[in-house]
Amino acid sequence: MIEAIFLTVAVIFTVLGICDFIHTVRSFFLFPKIKTESFCVLFLKDGYAQNQLRYFAAKLRWYGNGYCDRIIAVTDELCDTEIALCERYCYCSDICLCRLEEIDDKLNFITGETDE
Repeated sequence: MIEAIFLTVAVIFTVLGICDFIHTVRSFFLFPKIKTESFCVLFLKDGYAQNQLRYFAAKLRWYGNGYCDRIIAVTDELCDTEIALCERYCYCSDICLCRLEEIDDKLNFITGETDE
């Protein structure tokens, strides 16, 4: 019984891995010059903001652009002192702090797109 469960789980993970590999190869050959930018949107919580930023910055360093290209951290629930600490932490990094209503403007600025 346990062998059947392990075999089923192994088959499921194998199929998922093969599907991801086929998607990567297909994207490489069909769209060789197109690079899509991916963003991780993070909603910071008061009291845990720096820990959240540290965790996601480490994840970005560890996985590189396989995880995402940039992190956008939303600061709507933070007090002013914690926002200042987070700004100091995010200085010269791939983490962008903004409020929820500013996300469109930040994305357009980062990707270089305009609303025209």
